[in-house]
Amino acid sequence: MSLWARAEISPLYSFLGEVSAQEILKFTGKYSPIHQWIWFDFSEIVENLGKNVNRNLKNSRYNEQIAIFGNEIQEQLNNSNIF
Repeated sequence: MSLWARAEISPLYSFLGEVSAQEILKFTGKYSPIHQWIWFDFSEIVENLGKNVNRNLKNSRYNEQIAIFGNEIQEQLNNSNIF
C-alpha cells in the first residue's frame, strides 16, 4: 500500500471530484447527503501481477501508472494501437 500512497491517477480524482460536488449540492438542502466513507485501494487491480514487477520510475508523465502497474504494463499500453 505504501507504494501507491503518492500515486495520482486522474480518472480516480475526477470520480472523487464528482462525488464531492454532488455531496456539496446535497448539503445545500435539496437532497440528503451520504453519511458514509468512500474506501478504495489498488490491491484488487494488481493482485495478479506477481511479486517481481519492475516499478522503477522513469521520470515521465506516466510515473503514477508505473508505480502501480509496473513498467511492463505501461509498455503494453504505450505499444497498443487503439485508434
